[in-house]
Amino acid sequence: MIKKAEKSAELWKQQLTDEQFYITRQKGTERPFSGKFNNHFDNGPQPTRLRYGVNSASLNFEPKQEN
Repeated sequence: MIKKAEKSAELWKQQLTDEQFYITRQKGTERPFSGKFNNHFDNGPQPTRLRYGVNSASLNFEPKQEN
C-alpha cells in the first residue's frame, strides 16, 4: 500500500504553484465527469484491477463562444 504524504499546507504551498495548490489541495475543480460509466473492465491498476470507460461518442463538444 502506498503511504499517504503528510505535509502541512505551508509545505505544500512551497512546493506547488498557487494554481496547483488550489486545484490539488483545496479541490478547486469540479469532478471531471459526473455521469455514469458505461464500460467496466477488470484490467485496471492495482489494487482493485478495475478500470472504467466513457462512451466518448455520447459526448457533445461545442466550440467556445468568443465574446
